Amino acid sequence: MKLDVLMVDDCRDLRETVGAILRHQGLEVAVAEHGRAALDLLARGPEPGLILLDLMMPVMDGWAFLEACRARPERLQRIVVASSLAGSSELALIRKTYGCRTTGKPFDIDALIRMAQATRSRMVA
Repeated sequence: MKLDVLMVDDCRDLRETVGAILRHQGLEVAVAEHGRAALDLLARGPEPGLILLDLMMPVMDGWAFLEACRARPERLQRIVVASSLAGSSELALIRKTYGCRTTGKPFDIDALIRMAQATRSRMVA
C-alpha cells in the first residue's frame, strides 16, 4: 500500500474533515492523534509522501516527534508543520533546525492538496 499523507493532530474533527477532503481527491491518508501514535504507524510502514504535523498535542507533541525523526533526514523533508503560531519565531526555528516546511492554522486546504499531489507525482516518477 502506498501512503500519500499522514496527518498527526489531536483534533478529531480536523483529522476527519481534512482526511475526508484528501481522500476525495484520491489520496491515501492515515491519521494519528499524537506523535507517539504516528511513530508507531511509521514503524509498521509504509512511509508517507507527506506528514502534516501539529505542534501542540498530548502524549508526544510535534517538537518531540521532530526530534525522534532527526535520525531520518529524508523523513524531515516530508514534514509540514501546521500551527496557529504562524509567522512566529518558533516556526522559523523549526524551518532552520529541522528543514521542515511550515504553514499556519487554519491552513489552505487547496495548497495542502497540491503539496500532497506533487509529492505523489515525485514518488511515482
